[in-house]
Amino acid sequence: MLAKIIRMDWILSRRHILLNSGLFCLYALYMVYRMESPKLFSMFAAIMASFGSFVVLTREDRFKAAATTVSLPVDRRQVVFARYFLGWGIGFGTLLLTFGLAILLKTIGAVEFPPFTAGHFALAVAVVGIIVALLFPFVVRFGWTGLVLFLVSLQVLGAVFLLAAGYGGLHISLRAFPTAIGSWSVKMQQTLGWPLFFIGLILGLAFLSALSVLASVILFRKREF
Repeated sequence: MLAKIIRMDWILSRRHILLNSGLFCLYALYMVYRMESPKLFSMFAAIMASFGSFVVLTREDRFKAAATTVSLPVDRRQVVFARYFLGWGIGFGTLLLTFGLAILLKTIGAVEFPPFTAGHFALAVAVVGIIVALLFPFVVRFGWTGLVLFLVSLQVLGAVFLLAAGYGGLHISLRAFPTAIGSWSVKMQQTLGWPLFFIGLILGLAFLSALSVLASVILFRKREF
């Protein structure tokens, strides 16, 4: 039944999935000309790719089609599982495509960019997993509104930091946070070694995803359509 739900969502939303993922990928590639650090590009590409993970949920909410989905003879938990697996697949697939095209541009000499490493890709995968895990319960519970509220909250938070930097004398760099995360991940990879770092990354993402799915199931079961 899980595979049938995923197949149904793909058939009904494949055009929107491909269109949105393609646009996110192209925008990330456009930014490769404006970024000199592969760590910053990895973070940005991951953020853009993760938004594609919510195409099915937001499209269903905007067209008020969720009532039809929950009327099917399936448990709501299976619906959440299917959406989560499909969302992860969309985000990961978009990320792979973005990295592949960026490497192609570097190979043919279209851009001058430091070489990508396995650590950069692992960082991007981790960012996709974290964003999907954090946002998924909001979108499951509030639909399109939940995604918009989350993004607006980030914009407000960014504005507060900028005001604090301008009037409070704080020295805040927009690149400081992603750069710090990238540096930390590279340092951990060098300290633990690639095998242990990769295993720890997978286990951490699995634990966070499990909590996200559990919260999403609880919220989706309480939601009324």
